[in-house]
Amino acid sequence: MGKKGTELAKYLINHENWSGIYYNPDVNHPLDRDGEHFLSYYNEVKKDV
Repeated sequence: MGKKGTELAKYLINHENWSGIYYNPDVNHPLDRDGEHFLSYYNEVKKDV
């Protein structure tokens, strides 16, 4: 399959009838200083507006 992380989650939800729960405890102060935390949060918020 070759997918990992959010790509794997999207695949499982869209093709294998899985459901997902969004959980991101590191939005404001990510321990690894990776901007992906904020970006994923922003994308979820934008989608629900």
